Amino acid sequence: MADKLVICVTAEQATLAVSHNGRLGPCRSFRNDDKGNESLDHYLAALKRMPVLVMVDAVEEDYRFEMLPHATGRDRTELLDRRLRQLYRNTAFCSYLGQGRDAGKRRDDQYLFFALTNTDLVNNYLAIIRAHDLPVAGVSLLRIVAQALVQKFAPAINNLLLDSRHRAGMRLTFFRQGNLRITRLSRVDSADPGRATYAEEIANTRLYLHALRVMTLDEHMHVVILD
Repeated sequence: MADKLVICVTAEQATLAVSHNGRLGPCRSFRNDDKGNESLDHYLAALKRMPVLVMVDAVEEDYRFEMLPHATGRDRTELLDRRLRQLYRNTAFCSYLGQGRDAGKRRDDQYLFFALTNTDLVNNYLAIIRAHDLPVAGVSLLRIVAQALVQKFAPAINNLLLDSRHRAGMRLTFFRQGNLRITRLSRVDSADPGRATYAEEIANTRLYLHALRVMTLDEHMHVVILD
């Protein structure tokens, strides 16, 4: 298996690791400032034509769950491309995931559309990567990558909430039968960062899911907290 460079980009830093034979090596982090970008530039200069996989974890992300008429082949492709242009005409970093079909009479197709709405962050890092002629194999949102993780370690759990804390706030991502349905970022008051608690935000998310009719308050929900 060919070596790959995996980069996770946030507003604060870029974290890098080389994947060798499917296993990640030691991680290195570079701050998102002039000194950090200079150090990253020197690090990338030592790599030769290694494919780069970029993951982005940003505040400026948008997710929309929609049902569309069932279609196949070219009709399906045109329908989805048209819907992407309608939703995200101002960003090139957008895509969708098929999530099965609705159980109703029409049997509509279910999709999750998603996008990175502010591209400045990732474009800065892509410019540094391309300056060293490293091929970019793909750019993904970290929440979308997390779906594969959830399906691997908790395939039998119907309702799962993935909870992680960052400088920007607390990110809560809900998976229904292994499929990403909703993600929300709860802002943390910088003046009192200890005020927001996991229990409080998990309870708020349950109410939010109930209001959107994604799940009822009577259903069990498993919570995984990433430290």
